[in-house]
Amino acid sequence: SGSTSLALAVSAGSSRAGGWVGFVGVESVGWRAAAEFGLDLSRTAVVPDVPTGKWSTVCAALLDALDVVVVAPSPMVRATAAAMRIGTLRRVVPFIKSVIVLLPF
Repeated sequence: SGSTSLALAVSAGSSRAGGWVGFVGVESVGWRAAAEFGLDLSRTAVVPDVPTGKWSTVCAALLDALDVVVVAPSPMVRATAAAMRIGTLRRVVPFIKSVIVLLPF
C-alpha cells in the first residue's frame, strides 16, 4: 500500500545513514522490496505479532533503542489509544527521531 511504501522510504533513509529501524505489528512488508528501498535488513528489528496488552511495552523497548520505529497497532488497539500511547512514549523517551504509525483506512 501507499502508506507502507512511504514508511519504507522514510525508514530506508535512516537505515542508509547507519540507523536502526524497527517494525512492530507490521506483518505484510515485502522484505525484498524493503531492501530495494535501501533498508539494511541486518539493522532491522521485527516484532510481527504483539499481544494487545504488551503493545506499549514492546513499542517502548524499541523506541528506547532504535532510530525509526514503524508500528501497526492491532485492531484491538484503537487509533486514539495508539496515538496517546505514542505521545506518552515520546515524552518519556524524548530523543526519539521518528515514529511512523500505519493505520487501516
